[in-house]
Amino acid sequence: MARPNHLWRRGLWPLRLTAVVLLGTALMIALAFDRVPAWAAANYSFGNNYPIPIPDPANYDQTAYTRGLWVSGSTVYQAFVDYNGSFKNVFLTRSSDGAGTWSTPVQISPYSANQFRPSFVATDCTTPRQHLSHVDYRTGQPQVYYSRSTDGGATFPHQVSLTDTDPGMSDLPRIDAHCDTVALAWWRGNSGVNEVWVAHSTDGGTTFTKSKVQTTNVTSGNVNVDVAVDGSGGTHVVWDDYSVSRGQRAVYYSQTTDGSTWSTPAMINSPFSGYSNAELAPVVDTDASNAVYVAWQAPAVSSLNHIYLSRSSDGGATWTTQTQVDDTANDKSDNVQCQYPSLRVQDFPADSGFSEGPSMFLAWHDNRIDPYRGGVYFAFSSQVDLFSMNFPVDDWNGYDRYYYPSIAVNDKGQAFVSYSRYGSPRTVKVVRGHPTEWERRGTVLTPRAGEFDECSVMDPHVIHRTSASGSYYWMYYTGVGSDTEGQIGLAYSEDGLAWTRYASGGGLIIPKGGVPPYNNNGVFRPVVIRNPNGWQLWATGAQSGSEWRGLYYTSTDGFSWTPHPTAVLAPTAGTWDAQGVSPCSVIRNGDLYMMWYAGNDGSNWHIGHATSSDGINWTKHGRVLAALPDTWEASVFDCTVRYAGGEYVMAYAAHGSPGKFGVARSTDGITWNRGSIPHAPWTEQDSPWWGPAGSVGFETRHVSNPYIFTEGEMQKMYYAGSNQTDPMAGGYLIGTANRGVTKAMWKADSYTAISPPGSTAEAYRMGGMPLKFEAASLTIEDILGPVIGPYDATRERIGRWNPITGTYLEYPNLGTPFAGMGMWFLFRDGLNHTFAGYRITGSTLAGIDGLGAIGIELAPGWNQVCNPYSHTLDLEGAIVTDTQTAWYYLLSGSNTFTQQALWGYEGTYIPLTGLDPGEGAWIKNLTSGTITLVFLDTAATFTRGVSSRASYAGMELPPAPPGAVDTPTTGSGGAAGGGGGGGGGGGGCFVGAAGD
Repeated sequence: MARPNHLWRRGLWPLRLTAVVLLGTALMIALAFDRVPAWAAANYSFGNNYPIPIPDPANYDQTAYTRGLWVSGSTVYQAFVDYNGSFKNVFLTRSSDGAGTWSTPVQISPYSANQFRPSFVATDCTTPRQHLSHVDYRTGQPQVYYSRSTDGGATFPHQVSLTDTDPGMSDLPRIDAHCDTVALAWWRGNSGVNEVWVAHSTDGGTTFTKSKVQTTNVTSGNVNVDVAVDGSGGTHVVWDDYSVSRGQRAVYYSQTTDGSTWSTPAMINSPFSGYSNAELAPVVDTDASNAVYVAWQAPAVSSLNHIYLSRSSDGGATWTTQTQVDDTANDKSDNVQCQYPSLRVQDFPADSGFSEGPSMFLAWHDNRIDPYRGGVYFAFSSQVDLFSMNFPVDDWNGYDRYYYPSIAVNDKGQAFVSYSRYGSPRTVKVVRGHPTEWERRGTVLTPRAGEFDECSVMDPHVIHRTSASGSYYWMYYTGVGSDTEGQIGLAYSEDGLAWTRYASGGGLIIPKGGVPPYNNNGVFRPVVIRNPNGWQLWATGAQSGSEWRGLYYTSTDGFSWTPHPTAVLAPTAGTWDAQGVSPCSVIRNGDLYMMWYAGNDGSNWHIGHATSSDGINWTKHGRVLAALPDTWEASVFDCTVRYAGGEYVMAYAAHGSPGKFGVARSTDGITWNRGSIPHAPWTEQDSPWWGPAGSVGFETRHVSNPYIFTEGEMQKMYYAGSNQTDPMAGGYLIGTANRGVTKAMWKADSYTAISPPGSTAEAYRMGGMPLKFEAASLTIEDILGPVIGPYDATRERIGRWNPITGTYLEYPNLGTPFAGMGMWFLFRDGLNHTFAGYRITGSTLAGIDGLGAIGIELAPGWNQVCNPYSHTLDLEGAIVTDTQTAWYYLLSGSNTFTQQALWGYEGTYIPLTGLDPGEGAWIKNLTSGTITLVFLDTAATFTRGVSSRASYAGMELPPAPPGAVDTPTTGSGGAAGGGGGGGGGGGGCFVGAAGD
């Protein structure tokens, strides 16, 4: 361990960040938050489908309709209809925690008559109000009613019929409002004449004036209407009407600024092919600049619809070319029906994470999963002419239908969608979702006909390896053949996108059958780590008539594997994992192997934890991440755990329906806190951060097997996806996604640099900078200048050894700072200053013990380094490598790349066994080429058995501090060298010498 009297203490300094890296980081931040979105790769993820309350659990049947949902912040309102066995009545319920829990539903009208099609909006200007419209049959004919609340929807004392005295029927009402302006639009039918009407209020709904917008040409079917009120009080109405000139229905638009004088109706949509009298169900909304957006359904062929959108920025005079929102086949060759669109437009500021300005959010009914039923899908965009891929919203289980979605979006971009689930009885559910910073890169590995992986490829495990033959990503994966039984394969890639199977065996490296037992019916889910002692792999074995078990293999090269003769992890009878276990993730943290594995209780999968001293004999510590019934986490069965920066982070797969990914965090690997996508503060705890998407490709219904690692300032993920409804039905392919590590993801940290007062060689201290900063460019002067002021060599000395020239560099000309850079410090008056910045964490790409790591390049000869982390380092775990063929533990007797020592300084040179945060040291590269010193990102203790290491006696000592006279160049024996340092100092000019 580090010497306890070392005077560099944990605080905040920069770590290994070159100017180039910092510039790249700043650019990534800018791209993540202010780029023109690549909407084809943009992603949204939806979590739990929450049922709303049931007024009478003994007798109910619920239905919700488009525009029945409203949200502001985390307050959500849902209007719905419930059938009590005698009548259908309108209710309103409210949630204050983002749809997690709901208030007791309030019945809007107590009359004993059927009520339908509620529409709701809330305003929060000077006087907050809640407005609701619905259809009421109390007179025997459907009529439009308006209700208002001023107490958050608890009561609706103000109710009025807007159409009781009108002839005929009035139906399909919609409502919208802004501050004191309230508008309702509806369809009136009387003796074959169909009209569009609007009621308009400028006093918050106390009084209304009615006006007819248009007499339509519709003679059969409904006239579907919608209304929007903009920020200036202007009212916008859309409806579908029969166009005589076209011989088909079309979408029409009109607007008013005074509530009674309407603009000439404008036709919006292009002609379509298919059923001529198709109802188009248009919906409308406006943005902060009062631009108007209209979405509708229209048939592409026959009666199969697409969802379209158009925008007008000039009050309806001109409209953009209609854009297809759904990503189903343009010619409907996929036989997918898209209908009942719901639209909301939300404006975002520049620092929101969205593109500044308006973004469009849509949800609709979609039967791409089952042509006889169907689910609910979602898309979004900030560009009118290009939408994101589509994302499933509902928890479709293959038996029910989902209709009449309604969408609402808050100011953080969190989307809420409600829908009617047509089961028996029918229910209403609300689901919430959020955007993610991850971007899909597509499929990278697919099955091959006639090979061991011809049906599925899944369970990717990726590391990066540099060897004499080049620098490659290696992917260990499961391939499933026609016999539905898995075997383990290997592929490699230069760029992580284009992959080639390992030539030997067609990529098959671990076949099923033989030794060990329990794998005659498949071996799958490879988990790989490596270190200087070799390669280790854990896998899952399947055996007919027996539960899944954990298997173990070793290798010297990562290609050829030797099996352990017996299973190393087995189910425990009578417990939560009695029906099978499957290793998912392993790290070696110091001397302790830590495994997270899936266990089956006969109904669902859960995640458990086990530890081992040798990777073979495991002690279980119970279930650490349990499945959550009736949620998207109804079964959790796969995970990747990474440890860096003092925190365990678990990405896990859950299959409620459909399969999605969650994240959890822990400080000990045992107690886990489920969370949302990292660093998205508006996202509620239960929301997953990744899910299925699209209408074509490999992941339209399920995603599974997340494997995540960091590479520089980028996080990368490989995962499996399937288009099958049943997650166990196979058909998986492997894809990839990535995201930049932005400033929002950095952890704030501090470092207190302490150097005692002094002016002699004994007062020198070696140290470095265990922090990173957000500046796009960084120099040592940028960091120290504000603290020490103008550099005065008679009061301080700051220097760094240049291994190329064999001389010292003097402040401020010390070169570009990097993680692990060591320097000399001497201050006549001392230094005690706390720096503020961000914690440095290691990259997990190399797969070394499954831990994060930072590599420091060593030139031939002497090099100054430091501990770049905010925790102490046990040097028994330090590694040196030529990155080509060989790896050694630094302090091992087999290490021929460097001295088998790191040297510290406390007035004389001493060999170190540990490094405190920011503590500096010397190391000598004994080769003629570049060697990499690897520090693992853990404070754990390592026992490597280094008794064969050469004695420190006789080892060459490092150069003397700058300005010191030459002293003996070798140690005088014992563990600590007796000399003050090697050659290379000279001059004897210490700080303050003239004054002394």
